[in-house]
Amino acid sequence: MGNRLANINNKNMLTQVYSQASYKVDNNNVKVGVVSASKTIWSKEVNVLAPNGTIVKQNSAANGQVWRKEREEVLEIPDTYGSSGVLPIAQFTFTNGYWKLVNGIRMYNVYSKALEDYDRNNNYSANRYGYNNSKIVAGANFAKYGELAFSGAEDELMGTSVSGEVSKGQGTVSTGAFHTGSKSLSLVGGATGFEYSVPITNLTANRTYVASVWVKNATNGKVGLYYDVDGVTTAAPVNSAQSTKKSGDWSLVNIEIPISGGTQLKVYVKNEGTVSSFVDDFRFHPKNTNAMAYVYDNFSGELTYILDHFNLYTRFEYDGMGRLVRTYKEQFGRTPYKTNEYQQNYGTQANTFYNDLLKEDVQKNDCPPNSIGSKITYTVPAGKYSSKISKADANSKAMAEINLTGQLLANQTGTCVTCRKYKVSIPKSNIQNMDLYVSYKDCNNQFQSVPYGALETDFDDGTSDYLVLYVCVNLSYTTITFSNGQNGNGLNIGANTEYVENCF
Repeated sequence: MGNRLANINNKNMLTQVYSQASYKVDNNNVKVGVVSASKTIWSKEVNVLAPNGTIVKQNSAANGQVWRKEREEVLEIPDTYGSSGVLPIAQFTFTNGYWKLVNGIRMYNVYSKALEDYDRNNNYSANRYGYNNSKIVAGANFAKYGELAFSGAEDELMGTSVSGEVSKGQGTVSTGAFHTGSKSLSLVGGATGFEYSVPITNLTANRTYVASVWVKNATNGKVGLYYDVDGVTTAAPVNSAQSTKKSGDWSLVNIEIPISGGTQLKVYVKNEGTVSSFVDDFRFHPKNTNAMAYVYDNFSGELTYILDHFNLYTRFEYDGMGRLVRTYKEQFGRTPYKTNEYQQNYGTQANTFYNDLLKEDVQKNDCPPNSIGSKITYTVPAGKYSSKISKADANSKAMAEINLTGQLLANQTGTCVTCRKYKVSIPKSNIQNMDLYVSYKDCNNQFQSVPYGALETDFDDGTSDYLVLYVCVNLSYTTITFSNGQNGNGLNIGANTEYVENCF
């Protein structure tokens, strides 16, 4: 790059600014000093993330000669001239020691979108792109590129094995259920998925990271998070069956990952149960940073979900013209709820709208692990709130009271349940001539193996094809197994299990 008058082979980016300066002049309009100045350094040596996951530099014929912004600097006038705030013109150059870094960019993608930048204090921030490199899918402050990862199974990278990206592992992309977007990952029993591997050199020593994933609730479902450092594997202390962080039909599983050494880290999800499970919205980032993730509609490209630092979403709903009409919020202990509704009005007379009678079951959400909070019914009477916008807006105000006051009341008056009663239906044809024993963990946290006759059963008049019995199971271990005889091998007898009520 340079002036073509000096060398005909020099090239310029006509719309880009290299430097700016404000001068002090005397009565004859002669420059006597510099008041402020800034400059931008352009380079072909900045790291570029290629589509295959490798790091290249586009400074050759093979990779292309591409100039990109490397850093921005500002002139800081020494304290010696602090009283005047003017640097004498004789001491001003674009290469002296008075220039200080404002920010720099460490890595781009091939479309010149910044992936990793830093400030003068070496504080990093990172963005990850998806949807064919067209949209940001994850971003975090105080994090390097390798310290941030996200997948909601929506992106085309799920079907590839690109280094540095989250892979589907042994999972299958499915539309059968989803936490956000329209897809999730289905894992059969024993399978792993949402796998993310990163060299330890790309992380920060002695820093703690967190990973999380949402799991669709299922009878006998049990999904865990794991991390592996150089072959040493650690599991999350709480799996999906034990998690108390629930929203609607989904449970959140978290794991903390302290980094103190090693060469390679791998984080992944594993189905520890025997039934297939849906998992969604896997993420990895430093514990002490604010990380966000984004999900878009594959047809329109509209932003449909934002996942906050706790992996809880805000959902955006649009009309056919792409205008935002509703927003919904996710919260632990209840189903997602509407927070706002927008209505297009064109000169109509303003009316007053009042809320409907609203009743909502609110679950106590401050229980310890291996327990679930009870629910209370909180009521907001009709007409308590008004709105000049719409009835939906008035109802959203009433719902805000439920979310705040109702949750406080549920936490104050609710109880923490550690044991649940399940109804177990067993085809009689599968247990003929069998001394059936049932094994489970009881409400006192003790493992039991008892003949089925010792348990509560439905009356059997001989006409039903099923044996129906009831078992109170500790939430720390919800698996129910069966055997022929007390010490017999475990049996698969086609039992169907469903939750009935809490045990106290």
